Amino acid sequence: AAGSVIKIYLRGRDLNGSITPQIGALSKLRYLDLSLNSLIDALPFSIGNLTRLAVLDFSYNEIDSIPLHIGKLKSLVHLRLSSNVLVGPIPQEIGKLTNLVTLDLSLNMLLGPIPSFLGQLKNLSSLYLTSNKIFGLLPPNLSNLSILEFFSLYQNKINGSIPTAITNLKRLIVFDLGVNNLSGQIPSF
Repeated sequence: AAGSVIKIYLRGRDLNGSITPQIGALSKLRYLDLSLNSLIDALPFSIGNLTRLAVLDFSYNEIDSIPLHIGKLKSLVHLRLSSNVLVGPIPQEIGKLTNLVTLDLSLNMLLGPIPSFLGQLKNLSSLYLTSNKIFGLLPPNLSNLSILEFFSLYQNKINGSIPTAITNLKRLIVFDLGVNNLSGQIPSF
């Protein structure tokens, strides 16, 4: 029965078109990887019914928006939406995904400042926002991400200085702010 499916792995299968709203009927689904396809349009609102989902990977498609219902996916650990055509600000509902370990929104057209709610995602170890149109200052509360190891804002429009509070991120391995409009001193880590 459809309700018994726990894993869908259809990476790189030349799938195209929109994602069917019936995907929301797979209530036991824990792993959904449809990356490296040609899927278009928005993720359906019914994706919010997949409350057991731990992995959601739609990287390398043509997805253009994230539904508000994404905030219902409280079990989500890995959210990968890189290399799509996402536009506008990073949706506030992502701030409700407090179990996230990986958030990858790289290579899209996201626009706006880095939202302060990202500083509340205390389980994040990887945050990739590379190659978007994100602008403004680095919020000091990103220093709350105490287990963050990989952080990339490469090729955006970040300006101002790097807050000294960022030096509290003792587990950082990669901290990439290249190709931005930063000024001032680089704090000592």
